[in-house]
Amino acid sequence: MLRYAGVSVIVVGGVLAVGWPLLNGDGRRGLLIAVCIALVVQWGSFAGLAALRPGSGGYLALWVGGTLVRLAVIGAAGFTIAAMEGIDLVVALLALAGLFFVLLLLEPWALRDRADRRTNG
Repeated sequence: MLRYAGVSVIVVGGVLAVGWPLLNGDGRRGLLIAVCIALVVQWGSFAGLAALRPGSGGYLALWVGGTLVRLAVIGAAGFTIAAMEGIDLVVALLALAGLFFVLLLLEPWALRDRADRRTNG
């Protein structure tokens, strides 16, 4: 879990470093909100998957459930952020969806690495 959290912070830091100078104040606030939401949701979803063994009965259900939660979070964030002033909705939603996608791609690597350490160590 700590390796995934560390790598995800590095990825998010890279996104912030690249996006920050390109955005105005409203866009920066949208990016920060997206980063915070994405990290919390991803870490929660990954912690649930890491607690289960791949191939167990609830593993696929938890993976699908986590994906549905991400979609619901994007929808809820869209409605919530649209009602707020001083936040660029487009930046926030694009950043949130992009971060979910990239961080989701890291999950198999982290889960495989965890499984390899269990079998070899």
